[in-house]
Amino acid sequence: MNIAHSRLTPYALPLRRQWRSGSQTFEARQGWLLELEDTDGIAGYGDCAPLPTHGTETETASAACTSLVSALPGMTGITPEQALERLPAPGSLPASRCALETALLDLVAKHQELPLHKWLNPASNPIVRVNAALGTLDDEVVERAGTALTQGYRTLKLKVGIANPQQEIRQLQLLCNTLPDNAQLRLDANRSWEPATARSFINQLEGLPIESLEEPLAHPSIEGLKQLQGETDITLALDETVAQMAVNDLSQLHPLRRLVLKPMSLGGPLTTLRLALRARELGIESVITSSVDSAAGVWAATQLAAALDSPAELCHGLGTGEWLQRDLGAGPEINHGLITIPSTPGLGFTPYP
Repeated sequence: MNIAHSRLTPYALPLRRQWRSGSQTFEARQGWLLELEDTDGIAGYGDCAPLPTHGTETETASAACTSLVSALPGMTGITPEQALERLPAPGSLPASRCALETALLDLVAKHQELPLHKWLNPASNPIVRVNAALGTLDDEVVERAGTALTQGYRTLKLKVGIANPQQEIRQLQLLCNTLPDNAQLRLDANRSWEPATARSFINQLEGLPIESLEEPLAHPSIEGLKQLQGETDITLALDETVAQMAVNDLSQLHPLRRLVLKPMSLGGPLTTLRLALRARELGIESVITSSVDSAAGVWAATQLAAALDSPAELCHGLGTGEWLQRDLGAGPEINHGLITIPSTPGLGFTPYP
């Protein structure tokens, strides 16, 4: 079964409401859906959805498309396994590489009649815990939190670092007063604060049900992050910074406890799994998240989360599809804060007609 045909389809998926973080805002998700078809007529899919401010294509999003167009002719006539071996390192083009790696893995797993998570880790199980993605601390956040709790979520993720820090602390305190005892908040500052502001903000979180805080520093350094972690019991996590860090640098991260890993920013699910396993050896846990990708990208992140976190102990950031007004296909179904991956071979993604 050699690769016979390829197709690259651009897309623009409008959001239900504006996505805001400390680093950017956008109202639609743009990218390309890659389809590779082999000589047996089996198709593999991969999502290329660059976000340069989140560590993907460092120049322009169009560089990802150019990279894919250049790479595809060289895959015709060889097997998916051979193509996987020839993929370059992610470098400055991780989103395009993620699409290629995902589509190739989809083909390989389909031919072996295994869900991708089982191909990645034969000991994995299909259950994945998911956090709710609530957006920012606006006037409707209490209502959105209540809806998410009713739906069965218990870990609620919020973007902070958008407004005045004291205003956000007051909003967090008010929100926490409405939460049941078994709920907790996961905060993401997206590199918003100078060290003094970050330290003050973290100190004022004491006593609140905060599960973790991602990327507090505007100009992160390992020493600065380690110093902050040493001053708080709240788990601090790296997200965007991971894409800029060589794997060998992970040994320098202690006492930091968590990495937030996006396959789209790191070059694909298999590449990301290797990084997460290296972190685990060093006592650092990993949470897998999508980056408001299409359903094809969310499926890739979900299969990876199942392969990595078995049994399901952490909540992963896989609920971003709810932000899209429409999608390229059906994403993983979330029930009571859990995804149960079906036994369908491969990625699990099927595009809409």
